[in-house]
Amino acid sequence: MADGLATTARQAGAQLETRARVVAIETGQEYHLIRLADGSAFQANAVVMALPPALAAQLVINGPQEILHSYAERTIPLYAACLDLALRREPNPERCTVLHLERPLFYANHARNVRLAPEGGALLHLIKYLGPGEKNGCVAKSTRKRI
Repeated sequence: MADGLATTARQAGAQLETRARVVAIETGQEYHLIRLADGSAFQANAVVMALPPALAAQLVINGPQEILHSYAERTIPLYAACLDLALRREPNPERCTVLHLERPLFYANHARNVRLAPEGGALLHLIKYLGPGEKNGCVAKSTRKRI
């Protein structure tokens, strides 16, 4: 997914800086100044931050810090237990995505669209969203017996 996003961004004219640590972002009307740990800086007309709001608020040294701090104070971390299942055949070819309406469960067979499994097979991504404070997902009991 990250490679696809990078390719799309480059095709749109974006310049990507990798392995560079950002220490500050100065917001402006037309451009934003991105300061890096090595002392260099560059301008950008847009900035995308994929990080916790508290860290974003620390990096932005002018502009929308109040909004970012507000988001950081109200943000509740989301935890999920995830399991990928590789199957020789799809369990139900009519349903490639299922959302449970009464419980925080979800599954999707992305293999249909991006060839993650052999023809007729499936790669199911199962997710159980956990409640606030709940850090463990389902614990499966082993059916194997020691001899």
